Amino acid sequence: MNVNLLANNPSWWWYLVLSGAALGLVLVIWIIVKNIKVRSPLSLPVLFISSGTNNRTEMAEKGEKAKDRYRNG
Repeated sequence: MNVNLLANNPSWWWYLVLSGAALGLVLVIWIIVKNIKVRSPLSLPVLFISSGTNNRTEMAEKGEKAKDRYRNG
């Protein structure tokens, strides 16, 4: 049995419209995902417990430096 699913072929320009819409959708999603601000796990107070040191000022400075590196890089 020979069934031709594309017997009523759409016009060639519909492929351009659909591919342009798909590309636009991907770009919009990419821009949204790229610009979402994610909270750094380095900013959690767990750093004070897991480091093994009791110097909170030193750990806070290290945490701030790590956050700056995360934000800038």
